[in-house]
Amino acid sequence: MHGFACDFIAPKFGNSLAIVNKIKESGILVDQCIMEGTWTHISFDPQMRQKFMTATFMNGKAIYTDFD
Repeated sequence: MHGFACDFIAPKFGNSLAIVNKIKESGILVDQCIMEGTWTHISFDPQMRQKFMTATFMNGKAIYTDFD
């Protein structure tokens, strides 16, 4: 509702795993960065929690785990 987040792909940077790794290593301040299947979710909510996660989908529901 506030426009703090988006889902995206960036084929020139690689798959979702590669993108999340590059963002995490870059030191860019984020609220959340989530590997969600074939796309990446990123949020710049003012909380800036630096949460990096992986979404696993089961029965149409996403389960989020911390990204190592």
